[in-house]
Amino acid sequence: MVGVVAYGVTADERPLLERALGEAYDLRCLDLVLNRDTVATAAGRQMVCSGVNDVLDEEVLRILADGGTELVTQRATGYNNIDLAAARALGVTVARVSWYSPYAVAEHRGPPRRPDQRQHARPARCG
Repeated sequence: MVGVVAYGVTADERPLLERALGEAYDLRCLDLVLNRDTVATAAGRQMVCSGVNDVLDEEVLRILADGGTELVTQRATGYNNIDLAAARALGVTVARVSWYSPYAVAEHRGPPRRPDQRQHARPARCG
């Protein structure tokens, strides 16, 4: 069975990941951020599921590759936290979310504002 470790998993994500992957994969969900201090927890796992707070620089990717990781899947559209050139050189495939539904709810937002603090969008003038 293919081993998968998912980093930065929140309490609401865990049952979704377990339902989606639990039967077909040896899934391990961690609430840790993936970086050089925590990368050893991926040893022997062929797949790593990362988030935007994880740091997948050349050092981390090298340790992942040496430990048997072949695929990194990013649970976000952004991938600026992943050294793609290093991943390519090490033979690690990287995948990410290509887009979100326009009907999706934002995961993060600022604190609520009082009516007098709100800024309203104004249409741009052309010409």
